[in-house]
Amino acid sequence: MRLLASLTVLVGLAMPALAAGPEVESMRVETKDKFILKGEFWKPRKKGRAPAALLVHDTTKDRSEYAAVAENLHKRGFAVLSVDLRGHGESATEEFNFSKMDKEKQGVAWTLAIRDLEACTAWLRKREDVHSSNLSLVAQGSASILAARYAERDENVRCVALIAPAESGLAKDLPRTLKKIAGMPTLVVTEKDGRQDAVRLVEASFDEDEGELDELVEISVMRADGVELMKDKRLPATVSSFLRKHAVSEDD
Repeated sequence: MRLLASLTVLVGLAMPALAAGPEVESMRVETKDKFILKGEFWKPRKKGRAPAALLVHDTTKDRSEYAAVAENLHKRGFAVLSVDLRGHGESATEEFNFSKMDKEKQGVAWTLAIRDLEACTAWLRKREDVHSSNLSLVAQGSASILAARYAERDENVRCVALIAPAESGLAKDLPRTLKKIAGMPTLVVTEKDGRQDAVRLVEASFDEDEGELDELVEISVMRADGVELMKDKRLPATVSSFLRKHAVSEDD
């Protein structure tokens, strides 16, 4: 397998979360199993229909992880939806709080969180300022399995960006699931120490197809020692550039 079209090493410093601007609105969406998800929507900056990006945080995290990524995508022409998944952040309740669950209940809750993605994409499709057939997914850690499973179901997903994708625990089926969406443009972002794990994940996930796949799969390595990956200053531009490359056309 000729593995990758691009293996990029990026050097960056930490970037603090950015404040939301006037083009950001709070939103609420109800899932089919009656969970209320709270989040933020970055409205398109230009008139017409914009490509959409859905940002999906890791377990025990919340949408604040994506502040800088969301703002960068918005500046690059995307409509951006970032939510707290069921049991997380502002979507957590006294009765349903992911961090207070035992491992068995967390496993069930995380599997059912695919319904959160379904509800969010349905919400996006109803908006007149969103291109309903142009969706990109950005997922962090164990949320990579949710993004991959959803991408398999929805033909409107143009590309996927996976940040520090987990392939164990709640996301143990990630390589097998990614194999089902082979051919979809996929970005894998990892810390320097995770480079070999990212390469192994790609090798395990994508079948060789006469060398075509290595034009669709990229690995970007953030070389930010001692800094959390989500705070690396190069991360927002890396994700945005990949999504624009594969999701934005002259007709969009």
